[in-house]
Amino acid sequence: MPAKLTSDLSFRDSPRAPRRVGRPSAQEASDLEKAVLQAALAEFRDVGFAGASIERIARMAGVTRSAVYRRHGDKRQLLERVLQLQIAQLEEQADAVILPSDDPLTALRRTAEAYCRFVISPTSIDLQRIVIWGAGARTRAEMPSIPSVPETLTRQVDRRIALAQDAALLRRAPPGLWRTVLLRLVTEGPRWEALTTYEPWTEDQIREDFDRMWDAFIAIAGA
Repeated sequence: MPAKLTSDLSFRDSPRAPRRVGRPSAQEASDLEKAVLQAALAEFRDVGFAGASIERIARMAGVTRSAVYRRHGDKRQLLERVLQLQIAQLEEQADAVILPSDDPLTALRRTAEAYCRFVISPTSIDLQRIVIWGAGARTRAEMPSIPSVPETLTRQVDRRIALAQDAALLRRAPPGLWRTVLLRLVTEGPRWEALTTYEPWTEDQIREDFDRMWDAFIAIAGA
């Protein structure tokens, strides 16, 4: 299981970590790697790829700049590693939300609600901020590409839409079309709120908005 990167980081307000000397043990090496990746996540999230500095990342992690280069190569390779771990964490969450149900429409609703919750999770919001920073930079070509939706979830949503169509509960249309409509409806409000205000929605707000958007989807796609 990949190491999870915490999202509530505040390196800029923390004193510089002490430099280690000598050859680290296996545990110390693991801790150093985690510290570097956490510092990199915070740096890319806060200033974007173009503005990120290996020097600051090393200082926040309490290691030398050369140590970061030895472990991860250049800045792009370091960003790729950070994104890989973040995406792996979202994939785990996607796997965890697959809930059984005899009713394909109920199964689809549960999956869509679970997706809404993890797309506004701290991990996902951090990932989206990194991508948004890179989208407007001159160095966009250097940014690694990432999927907009984890493949695990895409397959599950498409399969459940097809099952609901077979049961005459949804109108016939390409599953990918209904997936796009559904996921945009249920996530755009809380996602943009989290991205622009740094204040996640309350449980009541998430529930109220999801119920309203689900009803809108059924009005559009229902058979």
